[in-house]
Amino acid sequence: MAKKRAAPKKPAKAAKPAKPAKPTKTAARNAPSQSPAAGAVVLFTLRDSGASAVRFHSDHYDIARARGIAQALANSPDVADAFVLTSVEIVRRVGQS
Repeated sequence: MAKKRAAPKKPAKAAKPAKPAKPTKTAARNAPSQSPAAGAVVLFTLRDSGASAVRFHSDHYDIARARGIAQALANSPDVADAFVLTSVEIVRRVGQS
């Protein structure tokens, strides 16, 4: 039997450049701001208020996140109003040792 001829080699393609890495958002999201004064506090009032009408909800380092939380609370049927306070100093009791 006759031997088959070797197929001609195709020229090698140039390698594609690697895609640049995407910047991670978790480091920026999890890092607190430089000072707590840059944060905000969300307060809300309940529709059927009992002894105290204003309730503390949460403090946030990012004002945009605080606004989102306040908007979600304001859309709740149990909440009458929601407030975002930016110039707030929170004083907490010192832990007993």
